[in-house]
Amino acid sequence: MPAGPCSGISSATSIAWASDGRASTLAVPLFPAFLRRAVEAYRLHTSGGDQIVTKRIQPMLMQELAHALSRAERSVTRQLARAMEEEGCTVEDSRILLLLADGRGHTMTEAAEFALVPAPSVTRIVDRMVTHGLVHRTADPSDRRRVLVHLTPRGQALKRRLDEIVQREQHALLAGAEPAETERLLGLLGGLADRLT
Repeated sequence: MPAGPCSGISSATSIAWASDGRASTLAVPLFPAFLRRAVEAYRLHTSGGDQIVTKRIQPMLMQELAHALSRAERSVTRQLARAMEEEGCTVEDSRILLLLADGRGHTMTEAAEFALVPAPSVTRIVDRMVTHGLVHRTADPSDRRRVLVHLTPRGQALKRRLDEIVQREQHALLAGAEPAETERLLGLLGGLADRLT
C-alpha cells in the first residue's frame, strides 16, 4: 500500500496549545481521575489554600503531576495517532497544519516549536509535506534569508478532514464530562504551562 501524504514520522508528543493559551482545535483534552487529582493538588498548592494540606502534598507534587501529565499525554497522543492513520497522518503533521491554517506563513523554527519536535525532524516533515503538495515554501519578505511555510489548498482540505476526526475523538473522550470541568482543567493546564516557560 502506498504511503499516505503524512506518513513516515512516528508520534510521541504532547497536547498542542494555541498561542493565546487555549487548547487548539486539534488538541484533545483528557482528564481521568489520576490527572484530576494531580491538577487539583497543583491548584491547591498555587492558590494559597489549606496550608496544612499544601505542606503535606508539596514534596510529592511535582513527581505526581509529571507522572499524571505524561500518562495523559501518552493516552491522548496514542488515540489521536490511531484515528489519524486513516488520513496517513501523524499528530505532528496535524499540528503543523493547524499552525499554518492562519494563512500568515511561519518559519521552520515556529513549526518545530508548535509541533513539539526538534528542528531536524520538522525539516523532514515539511520536506515530505511539500512533496505531497500540502505546503509550499516562500522567502520571508522581511528577511530573505528566512523561509516561510504556507498551506496549499490541498493542505487546507486535509486540515479540514483532520478537524472532523479530532472532533469525533474529542466527543468520545469527553462523553459525560461537565463543560465547566473541561474548562477548569484546560485553564489549570494552560496556567501550569505558562509558569514553566
